[in-house]
Amino acid sequence: MGYRIAANLAKAGHLNSVYNRTKEKASRFSSEYGVKASRDLGELASTSDVILTVLTDDEVVSRVVRELLPNLMGKVLVDMSTISPSTSVSLAKAVEERIHARCAGHRHISYGGAEEGDRVGGGI
Repeated sequence: MGYRIAANLAKAGHLNSVYNRTKEKASRFSSEYGVKASRDLGELASTSDVILTVLTDDEVVSRVVRELLPNLMGKVLVDMSTISPSTSVSLAKAVEERIHARCAGHRHISYGGAEEGDRVGGGI
């Protein structure tokens, strides 16, 4: 299913990069549709505004989402996998906590001005 969705997005000009745990599949898709095959999830996230996942099961979705967590600020993550509701809720909370924690760090700098940011720090 993911391959066909990605193919349709590529044909419409809406896909710039793909990643697959099986490197040969990503390379084949890249050659066929003229999009970049990312080496890893970090590279994929760094070149994408929207990340779509269509994965096999709860364990794989959990592993991929947790690997993407450090790179999700300012991104949209859409998971279209068939997974259990409890896994979906758990991962959504993990993403929300990560984004909230990173946004909280930015607030010190954004709302306090440069002097206030220097005084209180504003780590990410």
